Amino acid sequence: MSIIKVNAMSEADALAMRRSGASMSRQSFCLALYRAQILSEQDAIAAAKGDWPAALGDLLNDLPAAEAAEARIVWATSPQIRRLHPLLASIAAHMSIDDAGLDVIFGLNGQEG
Repeated sequence: MSIIKVNAMSEADALAMRRSGASMSRQSFCLALYRAQILSEQDAIAAAKGDWPAALGDLLNDLPAAEAAEARIVWATSPQIRRLHPLLASIAAHMSIDDAGLDVIFGLNGQEG
């Protein structure tokens, strides 16, 4: 009988695990968006302060009023930005940032699981 060693975690599973635990400070996140030229200097400063950036105004307009208010409250009170938070998914989709782009912003590209 031969023993075969099997890697129990695929690359996709390892990436999913890294994504689930990934977070960064709002300051670091806003700096990353500014450096990637996704947010203007003014929007990055506003977002870092907890204000809703003007570049995302249309996102709020597309939400029901209660959800828009919740989005602003969550953003204003969150010192950490979690990679898999639903609000971040909405922001990323609105700004045409795909999963790979978010992985770069969160430093998840090229890591081993």
